[in-house]
Amino acid sequence: MSFFATEFPVQASVSKEKFAATALAWVKGMKKTTLFDAGVKDERHKDHAALIAPDGECLVLKQADLQGGFVSGARHELPDDAGRLWRSEIVLTSLNGKASLRVKSQCLSVKEGVQVMRPRKPYFVKMALDDGWGNPDAAIQVRQEPHVVDSNSVKIIADAIDGDCQSLLPIVLFSHPFADDRAIEPSLISRTAFNLGGVAHVFVEETRDESLRLMDLTDGENPYGGTVGIILPRRGVVKKLFRGWLLPGSIDVISAMEAFVQEISSQRQARFAWDWQDLLEESARQLRETAEKGSEEYEIWEKLREEENREKEEEVRRLRAKVEELSEQLAGISSEDDLLLSAQFSKQIGPQLYPGEFSDRLRLVTEHVLESSNEFLDRRTWAMLERISSITNKTGRASKLAKRLKNAGRDSGKADARFEEILRELGFTVRRDGGHPVCSPPEELFGVGPQTLSTSPSDHRAGKNKASQIINGLFLKGVM
Repeated sequence: MSFFATEFPVQASVSKEKFAATALAWVKGMKKTTLFDAGVKDERHKDHAALIAPDGECLVLKQADLQGGFVSGARHELPDDAGRLWRSEIVLTSLNGKASLRVKSQCLSVKEGVQVMRPRKPYFVKMALDDGWGNPDAAIQVRQEPHVVDSNSVKIIADAIDGDCQSLLPIVLFSHPFADDRAIEPSLISRTAFNLGGVAHVFVEETRDESLRLMDLTDGENPYGGTVGIILPRRGVVKKLFRGWLLPGSIDVISAMEAFVQEISSQRQARFAWDWQDLLEESARQLRETAEKGSEEYEIWEKLREEENREKEEEVRRLRAKVEELSEQLAGISSEDDLLLSAQFSKQIGPQLYPGEFSDRLRLVTEHVLESSNEFLDRRTWAMLERISSITNKTGRASKLAKRLKNAGRDSGKADARFEEILRELGFTVRRDGGHPVCSPPEELFGVGPQTLSTSPSDHRAGKNKASQIINGLFLKGVM
């Protein structure tokens, strides 16, 4: 089974009738549909309608009226000649003046040994966005065109990078390239925004100023220099992609990014909208309350109950398959994939301020060498260093440590105690010298000196200044 899913906010003005009409138009526009030919079975009841073709294709429309709104859904199933079943489920949830659209597509094997394929985003999403259904998603308008990072949106992106964004959709950020060999063509960015409409928000930095502003707001944790960053709500940056040895062309970067975004979107559970299974259960519950045994409504309820049970069994199978897939992925994942030095080798060098510190510092040396003259290096060694620089990223953990120190220094009255706690975690020991805490590093933490904590509660800048001194004393700026 292969799977696609997304959820995004829509206008609360979208009615049940408009949803049903759009669903019918969506299926009617499919080249291979036979649902509007002669011989199709047409079922209609109060909150249920279905078209069933002789070849197994079917479209089911359901709705449930609720206190404060309604839920309407459409499920389309289309078998192909290879033994696959293509299923799409679209559910509109409209409650208390708020509405959201849940979209799921699956490719299932109905014959043993048939290879399933990754389903694409249903065309229904494009139709809905073209018709103006899109609504702001935590202040970001859902649309099929890229957003420009400007003075109005830079704070939104900075908050998202820091993990403070509450949107339903992830964010894709195309940072400004500092060099032409890292640039991605504007036409490709526009095409990406179109492909990811309703799946992710696409932002692009048009000038270097926005990149530098983001760098200042996020303490250097932003993707920059042509890197494409993928940002998850409430988590921050989870993936960075850029043109280099592994992804030499713009198309390579775009393809890898879109595949990753669709994968993580499909794994996320619905937050506001209902799934088709939820709508089935509610329809069955409402019908059960009114149906009398032996009546037509009772027969419909029994069919709904059977369908509901089949749905649950299928969901269990899907979850089991997902668990197996994730187990295989986890078995092959190494946390050291992006590091220049393995954890074992780093231990032989000595203790690190954070995991991956020595890899960050080795990358810093590489960058310094590349910025200097190459007259002392042969071409192959120089080319090797360029490859290392292009296929590796900083871990970002130096920035997080620096940010933690800055946060500790915001309140000068509590700064010393907070600095002491952080330095103890890094292996420092603390002694009192004339009332002031002196934090000394262990001998193994080479190259780092002691820190004397003496912030004055009356000086509101004392904590911030001391945070900067500690950051400088740990030599974090070069690896941020």
